[in-house]
Amino acid sequence: MLFVGIAFWAEKATAQDFSQPERGPKIFKQCVSCHNLRKGQPHRVGPNLHGLFDRNIAALDDFSYSKALTELNDTKWTRDKLNKFVARPHKSIPQTDMKFVGLLNPHDRIDLLAWLEEATRDPALSPEIDTPAYITVGGDASRGKQLFRPCKACHTYSEKKGHKIGPNLFGIIGRKAGSAKGYSYSPTLAKRDVYWNAETLEVFFIEYKEFAQGTHTAFQSLKSPQDRADMIAWLKSLAPRRNE
Repeated sequence: MLFVGIAFWAEKATAQDFSQPERGPKIFKQCVSCHNLRKGQPHRVGPNLHGLFDRNIAALDDFSYSKALTELNDTKWTRDKLNKFVARPHKSIPQTDMKFVGLLNPHDRIDLLAWLEEATRDPALSPEIDTPAYITVGGDASRGKQLFRPCKACHTYSEKKGHKIGPNLFGIIGRKAGSAKGYSYSPTLAKRDVYWNAETLEVFFIEYKEFAQGTHTAFQSLKSPQDRADMIAWLKSLAPRRNE
């Protein structure tokens, strides 16, 4: 009878039963560059997620959703829909504007969603929840230089060097995207109306990119918040020295 009881329990158990929601805040650091979670906070690249569960998919009037999501506004965000969407946004809802490449690890998704279901209803979350990873984890420029090694195939980073396949990255912090003199940008980057800083680089590193010239698909490898923080610290160091 004991084995029958165990078998029955195992059949009825779901992934949610084995979740570790305490891991949620750490996993959410992959999302916080584009989303706020605390009630009343402004939208970022993506909408504020407070009250997300069982909310209509494109419910917030003050956020401009993609056409793909607006057309689904008669349906609600359930745990199952969110699980599929977070795993592969561009497979789950083609033509979505969401930049995130996807959270493929099923254990991470289970733990994240278990935590989010409670956190998105909590009116008193800590401000640290909404603090981007490049601030909370800090950055090690020396380690960032090591991470930059594969990038040398396409980029130079010294002041006197010319461009390669990609533009020279010296002085990139504070520079307008697509503005390096003497470099011919792809339309993908030329139309990007932003200045490069820690926040815009963080979003750029994690966003979804199809394989095409000018999309920097290699940056999809910077999935760790610490890796991105270290790379940003290194890029910040590529600046002209000022005379004291």
